[in-house]
Order: sequence, then C-alpha cells, then structure tokens
Amino acid sequence: MHIAGLRLASCCPATWVSVFPAIQKRIDNQWPAREHCILFSMDFNLSGNRISREDGSIVKRVIVGLCLVVVFTAAGLAQDQKAADSTATSEKKVPAPLAATLAAEVQICTSITDRMPTGAATSFAAEVGTLYCWSKITGATGETAVKHIWSHEGKEMLSVDLSVKSISWRTFSHKSILPSWTGNWEVKVVDAGGATLASAAFTVGQVSR
Repeated sequence: MHIAGLRLASCCPATWVSVFPAIQKRIDNQWPAREHCILFSMDFNLSGNRISREDGSIVKRVIVGLCLVVVFTAAGLAQDQKAADSTATSEKKVPAPLAATLAAEVQICTSITDRMPTGAATSFAAEVGTLYCWSKITGATGETAVKHIWSHEGKEMLSVDLSVKSISWRTFSHKSILPSWTGNWEVKVVDAGGATLASAAFTVGQVSR
C-alpha cells in the first residue's frame, strides 16, 4: 500500500518493542531467528485519500495481532515473576534447628570446693546455716541458662538464674537455712523453657526416711 508522505515499517519482534526490554527478551526467546520475522509495510495517505476497506481490514488485523502479542507476553512475564518469587520464598524457609537436649546432675551439699560438691547428703541439721545446690549441665550446643528453684514444704523459697556456656558446665546456687525451716526441701533444675532436668529432695532437722 502506497500513501504519500509517510511509511511505517513494523517488524516482529525487533522494531516496535525495542523500548520494552523485558518484553523484547521474552519475544526473542519465542522468535530466535530475526530473519524469519514478518515485515509489514504500510503507507498512509496524508493528502486526504481514504484507505480502502480491504486495506483497513489488513491494518486492523495487524494492530490486533500486535496487541495480542503484548497481552500474552505480559501475562507470561507475570507468571515467570510469580514462579521466581515462589522459588525464592521456598528457599528462605529453612527448618529451625532442633533445641539442644540438656541433661543435669544435681547434689545438695554444705560447700563447694574446686567447683565440686563437698559434704553432700540428703539430711542436714537444723543449724546447718547454708546449703548449696551443685549441678552439672551437659548437652548444650551454645550459651543457654538454667534455674535452680528451692522449695520448702511445697512453697517456693528461691529461684536462681544460672548461665550455661559450654557442652559440659558445672554451676551452683546456695540458700541460707534458718533453724526454724525444718522439714522437707527440694531443689529443681529447670531449663530455659521451664522443663525439669533434675531434682534433689532433702530434709532439714530430721532424719530422711
């Protein structure tokens, strides 16, 4: 078609999509051989002559075809982006490491020497003055903490937070015992989540049964 004054050449996909890099890349993948592209040449008469019905039909078909290419290409790019986002999200979902399983040994004693218990027993005189709870914590894979919870006749008397800094860690707490605080005592060793790791029961001012 020859129309005076203007000539429009549209090549699929190189020319009209050159300003859209993302769309251009996708179309290049679909049409890798540029030499196989169809070249449409249209001349528009700017002097007032009407385009014939046949020519107008061709122009419409070309425009519709180009619009469909844009729509389907954009939809494909959106699907690719969604798939990429889904993959990235999946890669970020790393299972949390299992909590370390701690174990504890515990003894009640009258003193601590070189971080070891001395005078360990299960019954103490009412005038004992001060008692110690020694514990050895094993199994920690990093720094954590435990508590020593002292109880007299079922009533909590003292709670002590203690750091654990290696896979095998010895620590202790102590409690002053008044002569009137006779009866049944217990010290629990609990982990950071409140689970009991070990416990030691003892009596003050009476013989244990």
